[in-house]
Amino acid sequence: AGLQAGIRKLMAKADKEKYARNWQEMHGYSVPTPVSDGTDIYVWIAYGIGARYDRDGDRKWIHLETNMIKHHGYTSSPVLVDGKMIVYMKKIIALEMETGKVAWRVEGAKDDRLYGDHFHNTPLAIRVGEQNLLYTHGMVLRPSDGKTVWENSRWKEKASIPTPVVGGGYLFDITSAGVLHKARIPPTADQFALTDEGKFNIFGSISAYT
Repeated sequence: AGLQAGIRKLMAKADKEKYARNWQEMHGYSVPTPVSDGTDIYVWIAYGIGARYDRDGDRKWIHLETNMIKHHGYTSSPVLVDGKMIVYMKKIIALEMETGKVAWRVEGAKDDRLYGDHFHNTPLAIRVGEQNLLYTHGMVLRPSDGKTVWENSRWKEKASIPTPVVGGGYLFDITSAGVLHKARIPPTADQFALTDEGKFNIFGSISAYT
């Protein structure tokens, strides 16, 4: 604790604005799981540091994000897709895997209330026709440029925590309110849309609609 406090003081002394943090809102710095492309290791640390290392432990690049801290911090793990490392820190951020430079940023948490539009699950790359898309927290993005191709506020109930999964041509996503959304993934990315084909309350009586 003493070492950590000393590091905080030195960071603030170096640049108070750049390293401003509400430290009471941090809940573990190394929760996100590193990811590999089979050659190098890509790391995302919850207070905004991304880095790439080779198998010998030599760092290839490092990047700092300074977005505001959210309640319970940031726990989403990075995902690699289309030459980019996608991370979440209030914004959904794409870093070029080769250089670590920012390719694009998209608002991921638009509501700053305590348990508002915020999430803890890991973004999911899904193959749609000949394209890769990225699903996270009720929205689907195009990895190439970050464009939102679909979004539905009903899929954003409270702070979603479990990571979505794909199986049998369906996307499954559970919100922290205990609602399981099930939607068939369309065959192509043209006019992409997800439509609930089953919605289940897993905390109470189970109900479904089609």
